[in-house]
Amino acid sequence: MTQVGGTGSNLSPKQLPDGAETTLRILYLAPHAPEAPNTPPPPEMDSRFGLQPHYHYSIYRVLLDLGLTVTPGRDAADLMRDPGAFNYVFTLHNRGRHRNSEVLISALCEHAGLPYLGAPPNMRALAEDKWLTKRTAAAMGLSVIEGCAYRDHSELDREPGFPGPFMVKPRFGAASEHIGADAACIRWESARDRAAHLFDLGEEVLVERLIDGHDITVPVLGGLTPCILPAVEIHSALPHGVVSHGQKRALEEGRSRKLIPVGELPVGLRRAVDSLIEEVMPFDYLRIDFRIDARSGMHHLLELNQCSSLSPSNALGASAASVGLGTQDLVQHILALSLERQWDRYQRLTKNQAPDARRS
Repeated sequence: MTQVGGTGSNLSPKQLPDGAETTLRILYLAPHAPEAPNTPPPPEMDSRFGLQPHYHYSIYRVLLDLGLTVTPGRDAADLMRDPGAFNYVFTLHNRGRHRNSEVLISALCEHAGLPYLGAPPNMRALAEDKWLTKRTAAAMGLSVIEGCAYRDHSELDREPGFPGPFMVKPRFGAASEHIGADAACIRWESARDRAAHLFDLGEEVLVERLIDGHDITVPVLGGLTPCILPAVEIHSALPHGVVSHGQKRALEEGRSRKLIPVGELPVGLRRAVDSLIEEVMPFDYLRIDFRIDARSGMHHLLELNQCSSLSPSNALGASAASVGLGTQDLVQHILALSLERQWDRYQRLTKNQAPDARRS
Protein backbone atom coordinates (compact mmCIF):
# COMPACT_ATOMS: atom_id res chain seq x y z
CA MET A 1 0.00 0.00 0.00
CA THR A 2 1.23 3.51 -0.80
CA GLN A 3 0.28 7.03 0.18
CA VAL A 4 0.42 10.25 -1.81
CA GLY A 5 2.44 13.25 -0.69
CA GLY A 6 1.31 16.83 -1.11
CA THR A 7 -2.45 16.39 -1.47
CA GLY A 8 -3.95 19.40 0.25
CA SER A 9 -1.12 19.99 2.73
CA ASN A 10 2.64 19.85 2.98
CA LEU A 11 4.51 16.85 4.32
CA SER A 12 6.14 17.04 7.73
CA PRO A 13 9.57 15.42 8.03
CA LYS A 14 9.79 12.24 10.05
CA GLN A 15 11.70 12.77 13.27
CA LEU A 16 15.01 11.08 14.02
CA PRO A 17 15.08 8.70 17.00
CA ASP A 18 15.48 10.26 20.43
CA GLY A 19 19.14 10.79 21.24
CA ALA A 20 20.30 10.46 17.63
CA GLU A 21 22.59 13.47 18.09
CA THR A 22 24.64 11.53 20.64
CA THR A 23 24.26 7.93 19.43
CA LEU A 24 24.50 8.17 15.62
CA ARG A 25 28.05 7.87 14.26
CA ILE A 26 27.74 8.34 10.53
CA LEU A 27 30.26 7.53 7.83
CA TYR A 28 29.34 9.81 4.94
CA LEU A 29 30.51 8.24 1.67
CA ALA A 30 30.38 10.21 -1.58
CA PRO A 31 32.83 10.55 -4.49
CA HIS A 32 33.23 14.27 -3.77
CA ALA A 33 32.88 14.20 0.02
CA PRO A 34 35.15 16.69 1.83
CA GLU A 35 38.67 15.35 2.25
CA ALA A 36 38.68 16.62 5.84
CA PRO A 37 36.01 17.99 8.21
CA ASN A 38 37.14 21.61 7.76
CA THR A 39 37.49 21.50 3.96
CA PRO A 40 35.98 24.66 2.41
CA PRO A 41 33.04 24.26 0.02
CA PRO A 42 33.76 23.72 -3.67
CA PRO A 43 32.41 26.10 -6.31
CA GLU A 44 28.74 25.66 -7.18
CA MET A 45 29.67 24.56 -10.71
CA ASP A 46 32.61 22.31 -11.60
CA SER A 47 33.77 22.34 -15.23
CA ARG A 48 34.02 18.54 -15.33
CA PHE A 49 31.49 17.23 -12.81
CA GLY A 50 28.91 20.01 -12.91
CA LEU A 51 26.84 20.39 -9.75
CA GLN A 52 27.90 17.08 -8.20
CA PRO A 53 30.87 18.20 -6.02
CA HIS A 54 28.86 21.03 -4.49
CA TYR A 55 25.88 18.70 -4.01
CA HIS A 56 27.98 16.15 -2.12
CA TYR A 57 29.42 18.89 0.08
CA SER A 58 25.97 20.35 0.78
CA ILE A 59 24.55 17.00 1.95
CA TYR A 60 27.53 16.62 4.29
CA ARG A 61 26.78 20.06 5.73
CA VAL A 62 23.08 19.16 6.13
CA LEU A 63 24.00 16.13 8.24
CA LEU A 64 26.20 18.33 10.42
CA ASP A 65 23.46 20.94 10.72
CA LEU A 66 21.17 18.20 12.03
CA GLY A 67 23.58 17.95 14.95
CA LEU A 68 24.95 14.54 13.98
CA THR A 69 28.43 13.08 14.27
CA VAL A 70 29.72 12.67 10.72
CA THR A 71 33.01 11.44 9.29
CA PRO A 72 33.51 12.08 5.55
CA GLY A 73 34.94 9.45 3.20
CA ARG A 74 35.22 8.95 -0.55
CA ASP A 75 35.35 5.23 -1.24
CA ALA A 76 34.99 1.73 0.14
CA ALA A 77 38.45 1.83 1.71
CA ASP A 78 37.17 4.37 4.23
CA LEU A 79 34.50 1.87 5.28
CA MET A 80 36.75 -1.18 5.33
CA ARG A 81 39.47 0.56 7.32
CA ASP A 82 37.46 0.60 10.56
CA PRO A 83 33.77 -0.35 10.18
CA GLY A 84 33.41 -0.62 13.95
CA ALA A 85 33.86 3.14 14.29
CA PHE A 86 30.41 3.77 12.80
CA ASN A 87 26.83 2.64 13.26
CA TYR A 88 25.39 4.05 10.03
CA VAL A 89 26.66 4.62 6.48
CA PHE A 90 25.10 7.48 4.54
CA THR A 91 26.21 6.63 1.01
CA LEU A 92 25.72 8.58 -2.20
CA HIS A 93 27.95 6.22 -4.19
CA ASN A 94 26.47 5.28 -7.55
CA ARG A 95 29.49 4.05 -9.45
CA GLY A 96 33.06 3.03 -8.68
CA ARG A 97 36.18 2.39 -10.72
CA HIS A 98 35.31 -1.22 -11.54
CA ARG A 99 32.48 -3.04 -13.26
CA ASN A 100 29.27 -3.70 -11.36
CA SER A 101 30.43 -1.53 -8.47
CA GLU A 102 26.96 -0.19 -7.73
CA VAL A 103 26.21 -2.79 -5.05
CA LEU A 104 29.64 -2.70 -3.37
CA ILE A 105 28.88 -0.36 -0.46
CA SER A 106 25.56 -1.98 0.46
CA ALA A 107 27.13 -5.45 0.26
CA LEU A 108 30.04 -4.40 2.49
CA CYS A 109 27.60 -2.88 4.98
CA GLU A 110 25.61 -6.12 5.05
CA HIS A 111 28.84 -8.04 5.67
CA ALA A 112 29.76 -5.68 8.52
CA GLY A 113 26.23 -5.62 9.96
CA LEU A 114 25.96 -1.84 9.47
CA PRO A 115 22.74 0.04 8.67
CA TYR A 116 23.07 2.11 5.48
CA LEU A 117 21.19 4.41 3.15
CA GLY A 118 19.47 3.03 0.07
CA ALA A 119 18.29 -0.53 -0.47
CA PRO A 120 19.57 -4.10 0.01
CA PRO A 121 22.20 -5.27 -2.50
CA ASN A 122 19.82 -7.54 -4.40
CA MET A 123 17.29 -4.76 -4.94
CA ARG A 124 20.05 -2.30 -5.81
CA ALA A 125 21.43 -4.77 -8.36
CA LEU A 126 18.03 -5.08 -10.01
CA ALA A 127 17.64 -1.31 -10.23
CA GLU A 128 21.15 -0.70 -11.55
CA ASP A 129 20.82 -3.28 -14.34
CA LYS A 130 18.50 -1.62 -16.84
CA TRP A 131 18.12 -4.88 -18.80
CA LEU A 132 17.03 -6.91 -15.77
CA THR A 133 14.72 -4.06 -14.74
CA LYS A 134 13.05 -4.20 -18.15
CA ARG A 135 12.69 -7.98 -18.08
CA THR A 136 11.22 -7.87 -14.56
CA ALA A 137 8.74 -5.18 -15.56
CA ALA A 138 7.77 -7.09 -18.71
CA ALA A 139 7.16 -10.23 -16.64
CA MET A 140 4.82 -8.13 -14.49
CA GLY A 141 2.85 -7.18 -17.58
CA LEU A 142 4.15 -3.59 -17.72
CA SER A 143 5.05 -1.83 -20.94
CA VAL A 144 8.77 -1.55 -21.72
CA ILE A 145 10.68 -0.36 -24.77
CA GLU A 146 11.97 -3.15 -26.98
CA GLY A 147 15.62 -3.76 -26.20
CA CYS A 148 18.59 -6.07 -26.52
CA ALA A 149 21.62 -6.47 -24.22
CA TYR A 150 25.19 -6.84 -25.53
CA ARG A 151 28.06 -7.94 -23.29
CA ASP A 152 31.10 -7.61 -25.59
CA HIS A 153 32.32 -7.04 -29.14
CA SER A 154 31.71 -10.67 -30.14
CA GLU A 155 27.93 -10.20 -29.89
CA LEU A 156 27.69 -7.25 -32.28
CA ASP A 157 27.19 -9.51 -35.30
CA ARG A 158 23.71 -10.14 -33.87
CA GLU A 159 21.31 -7.40 -34.92
CA PRO A 160 18.41 -6.51 -32.61
CA GLY A 161 15.14 -8.23 -33.38
CA PHE A 162 13.41 -4.91 -34.00
CA PRO A 163 13.88 -2.12 -36.55
CA GLY A 164 15.68 1.17 -35.95
CA PRO A 165 16.19 3.90 -35.13
CA PHE A 166 18.08 2.83 -32.02
CA MET A 167 19.08 4.22 -28.62
CA VAL A 168 22.51 2.96 -27.50
CA LYS A 169 23.45 3.36 -23.83
CA PRO A 170 25.29 1.65 -20.95
CA ARG A 171 23.46 -1.30 -19.45
CA PHE A 172 24.41 -0.21 -15.92
CA GLY A 173 24.75 3.10 -14.12
CA ALA A 174 22.91 6.33 -13.46
CA ALA A 175 22.83 10.02 -14.44
CA SER A 176 22.66 9.04 -18.14
CA GLU A 177 26.43 8.56 -18.21
CA HIS A 178 27.79 8.37 -21.78
CA ILE A 179 24.41 9.45 -23.16
CA GLY A 180 24.20 12.41 -25.52
CA ALA A 181 22.79 13.22 -28.92
CA ASP A 182 25.14 10.61 -30.43
CA ALA A 183 23.37 7.85 -28.47
CA ALA A 184 20.51 8.12 -30.98
CA CYS A 185 21.42 6.08 -34.06
CA ILE A 186 19.25 5.89 -37.16
CA ARG A 187 20.89 2.81 -38.72
CA TRP A 188 22.25 -0.39 -37.16
CA GLU A 189 25.74 0.30 -38.56
CA SER A 190 26.05 3.50 -36.51
CA ALA A 191 24.46 1.82 -33.48
CA ARG A 192 27.02 -0.98 -33.72
CA ASP A 193 29.88 1.54 -33.85
CA ARG A 194 28.46 3.36 -30.83
CA ALA A 195 28.16 0.09 -28.91
CA ALA A 196 31.76 -0.81 -29.78
CA HIS A 197 32.87 2.56 -28.39
CA LEU A 198 31.07 1.87 -25.11
CA PHE A 199 32.72 -1.56 -24.89
CA ASP A 200 36.09 0.18 -25.25
CA LEU A 201 35.13 2.32 -22.25
CA GLY A 202 34.49 -0.83 -20.20
CA GLU A 203 30.70 -0.76 -20.43
CA GLU A 204 28.15 -3.40 -21.29
CA VAL A 205 25.52 -2.09 -23.68
CA LEU A 206 21.75 -1.85 -23.94
CA VAL A 207 20.27 -1.12 -27.38
CA GLU A 208 16.65 0.04 -27.35
CA ARG A 209 14.16 1.12 -29.97
CA LEU A 210 14.40 4.91 -30.09
CA ILE A 211 11.15 6.64 -29.15
CA ASP A 212 10.60 10.34 -29.80
CA GLY A 213 9.03 11.91 -26.75
CA HIS A 214 9.71 13.02 -23.19
CA ASP A 215 10.29 11.47 -19.77
CA ILE A 216 8.17 11.37 -16.63
CA THR A 217 9.97 10.53 -13.41
CA VAL A 218 8.07 9.57 -10.26
CA PRO A 219 9.92 10.05 -6.93
CA VAL A 220 8.97 7.82 -4.00
CA LEU A 221 9.93 8.01 -0.33
CA GLY A 222 10.27 4.55 1.21
CA GLY A 223 9.46 3.19 4.62
CA LEU A 224 6.76 0.82 5.77
CA THR A 225 4.18 2.76 3.72
CA PRO A 226 5.94 4.33 0.72
CA CYS A 227 4.88 7.85 -0.23
CA ILE A 228 4.59 8.87 -3.89
CA LEU A 229 5.65 12.48 -4.50
CA PRO A 230 4.54 14.72 -7.38
CA ALA A 231 5.93 13.48 -10.69
CA VAL A 232 8.30 15.51 -12.85
CA GLU A 233 7.82 15.81 -16.62
CA ILE A 234 11.16 16.33 -18.38
CA HIS A 235 11.67 17.64 -21.91
CA SER A 236 14.94 17.90 -23.83
CA ALA A 237 15.71 20.10 -26.82
CA LEU A 238 18.08 17.46 -28.21
CA PRO A 239 16.90 15.44 -31.23
CA HIS A 240 14.25 12.83 -30.33
CA GLY A 241 14.02 14.35 -26.83
CA VAL A 242 17.15 12.53 -25.63
CA VAL A 243 18.13 13.64 -22.10
CA SER A 244 21.92 13.79 -21.89
CA HIS A 245 24.42 13.26 -19.10
CA GLY A 246 25.55 16.86 -19.55
CA GLN A 247 22.01 18.14 -19.06
CA LYS A 248 21.61 16.13 -15.85
CA ARG A 249 24.89 17.54 -14.54
CA ALA A 250 23.87 21.09 -15.60
CA LEU A 251 26.85 21.18 -17.98
CA GLU A 252 24.55 21.57 -21.00
CA GLU A 253 21.36 23.53 -21.61
CA GLY A 254 18.18 22.40 -23.28
CA ARG A 255 16.34 20.57 -20.49
CA SER A 256 13.06 21.77 -18.96
CA ARG A 257 10.70 20.24 -16.44
CA LYS A 258 7.35 20.72 -14.76
CA LEU A 259 5.68 19.12 -11.76
CA ILE A 260 2.62 16.90 -12.13
CA PRO A 261 0.41 16.15 -9.08
CA VAL A 262 0.10 12.42 -8.50
CA GLY A 263 -3.66 12.64 -9.00
CA GLU A 264 -3.12 13.89 -12.56
CA LEU A 265 -0.96 10.96 -13.66
CA PRO A 266 -2.50 8.63 -16.26
CA VAL A 267 -4.26 5.74 -14.53
CA GLY A 268 -2.11 3.09 -16.22
CA LEU A 269 1.14 4.84 -15.29
CA ARG A 270 0.03 5.20 -11.66
CA ARG A 271 -0.82 1.49 -11.53
CA ALA A 272 2.62 0.69 -12.91
CA VAL A 273 4.21 2.80 -10.17
CA ASP A 274 2.25 1.00 -7.44
CA SER A 275 3.15 -2.42 -8.88
CA LEU A 276 6.86 -1.61 -9.10
CA ILE A 277 6.99 -0.22 -5.57
CA GLU A 278 5.55 -3.47 -4.25
CA GLU A 279 8.17 -5.53 -6.11
CA VAL A 280 11.31 -3.58 -5.10
CA MET A 281 10.67 -2.95 -1.39
CA PRO A 282 12.38 -2.32 0.96
CA PHE A 283 14.06 0.95 0.01
CA ASP A 284 14.65 4.37 1.53
CA TYR A 285 13.93 6.40 -1.59
CA LEU A 286 13.37 5.65 -5.25
CA ARG A 287 12.85 7.26 -8.61
CA ILE A 288 10.87 5.50 -11.36
CA ASP A 289 11.43 6.79 -14.90
CA PHE A 290 9.07 6.39 -17.85
CA ARG A 291 9.32 7.34 -21.52
CA ILE A 292 6.21 8.89 -23.06
CA ASP A 293 5.77 8.26 -26.78
CA ALA A 294 5.14 11.59 -28.53
CA ARG A 295 2.87 9.97 -31.14
CA SER A 296 0.80 7.50 -29.14
CA GLY A 297 1.02 8.98 -25.64
CA MET A 298 1.84 5.51 -24.28
CA HIS A 299 4.17 5.17 -21.29
CA HIS A 300 7.06 2.70 -21.16
CA LEU A 301 9.23 1.96 -18.13
CA LEU A 302 12.81 3.17 -18.61
CA GLU A 303 14.58 2.46 -15.33
CA LEU A 304 14.63 2.61 -11.54
CA ASN A 305 17.08 4.70 -9.51
CA GLN A 306 17.65 4.00 -5.80
CA CYS A 307 20.43 6.57 -5.37
CA SER A 308 19.06 9.61 -7.17
CA SER A 309 20.12 13.14 -6.30
CA LEU A 310 18.43 14.79 -3.31
CA SER A 311 19.32 18.27 -4.57
CA PRO A 312 16.45 20.66 -5.40
CA SER A 313 18.12 21.10 -8.81
CA ASN A 314 17.12 17.51 -9.62
CA ALA A 315 13.78 15.73 -9.87
CA LEU A 316 13.42 14.11 -6.44
CA GLY A 317 14.65 17.16 -4.53
CA ALA A 318 12.46 19.52 -6.55
CA SER A 319 9.42 17.31 -6.05
CA ALA A 320 10.02 17.06 -2.30
CA ALA A 321 10.47 20.83 -2.06
CA SER A 322 7.08 21.30 -3.75
CA VAL A 323 5.39 19.51 -0.82
CA GLY A 324 7.33 21.35 1.87
CA LEU A 325 10.41 19.16 2.29
CA GLY A 326 13.49 21.30 1.71
CA THR A 327 16.87 19.59 1.50
CA GLN A 328 17.45 19.41 5.27
CA ASP A 329 13.94 18.12 5.96
CA LEU A 330 14.25 15.62 3.10
CA VAL A 331 17.57 14.27 4.37
CA GLN A 332 16.18 14.01 7.91
CA HIS A 333 13.05 12.25 6.64
CA ILE A 334 14.94 9.69 4.54
CA LEU A 335 17.48 9.04 7.29
CA ALA A 336 14.65 8.45 9.78
CA LEU A 337 12.95 6.04 7.35
CA SER A 338 16.23 4.22 6.84
CA LEU A 339 16.83 3.80 10.56
CA GLU A 340 13.26 2.54 11.00
CA ARG A 341 13.85 -0.03 8.23
CA GLN A 342 17.00 -1.29 9.99
CA TRP A 343 16.00 -0.55 13.57
CA ASP A 344 17.03 -3.86 15.17
CA ARG A 345 20.49 -3.67 13.63
CA TYR A 346 20.93 -0.03 14.63
CA GLN A 347 19.81 -0.67 18.22
CA ARG A 348 22.18 -3.60 18.56
CA LEU A 349 25.13 -1.51 17.40
CA THR A 350 24.14 1.46 19.56
CA LYS A 351 24.09 -0.72 22.66
CA ASN A 352 27.35 -2.52 21.88
CA GLN A 353 29.52 0.38 20.72
CA ALA A 354 30.78 3.32 22.70
CA PRO A 355 30.94 6.62 20.81
CA ASP A 356 34.41 7.03 19.35
CA ALA A 357 33.89 9.12 16.23
CA ARG A 358 34.83 12.75 16.50
CA ARG A 359 32.11 15.35 15.90
CA SER A 360 33.12 17.29 12.81
